[in-house]
Amino acid sequence: MSDVTAPTASPSRVWRVSRSGRIWVAVIAGLPTLAALTMSIQALVHLSSDYAIDGLAAGGTAAVLWLGAWWVALRPRLVLTADEVTVVNPWSTRHVPLADVVTVAPGFAAARVQLRSGSSVAVWALADVAGALSTRGRRAREAASAIAEAQHRAGLR
Repeated sequence: MSDVTAPTASPSRVWRVSRSGRIWVAVIAGLPTLAALTMSIQALVHLSSDYAIDGLAAGGTAAVLWLGAWWVALRPRLVLTADEVTVVNPWSTRHVPLADVVTVAPGFAAARVQLRSGSSVAVWALADVAGALSTRGRRAREAASAIAEAQHRAGLR
């Protein structure tokens, strides 16, 4: 592994979950937020503890949904720097030296960064299911092209 990490190297490219995927997640998490706001306003207007308790419960639900939305749709990314590729998924972060990357293969649930060792690393941010089904692997091919270009500039290909 490279001793260069994301905080010390400026990224040349960053891929996140597609815009449409992020919008869908925000809409789904936003509905309980609107319910919590409505119930909180009702509690203030009617001065009712029942409405206040309902508003707090809806607010807690909305907070949990926003945390989940951040975790699965806003946190995942693929970062390309001059020396490495960083894959951030909900459960892990992997730093892969640029020289170890063979290609990026598209996939429905997650794209895969193929490594020289024969193993692969899942990339949630480039999944076709993440609101980008209509692109059919275009973003993964774009990432593969950018990685190949970075390897060429670094003299690795």
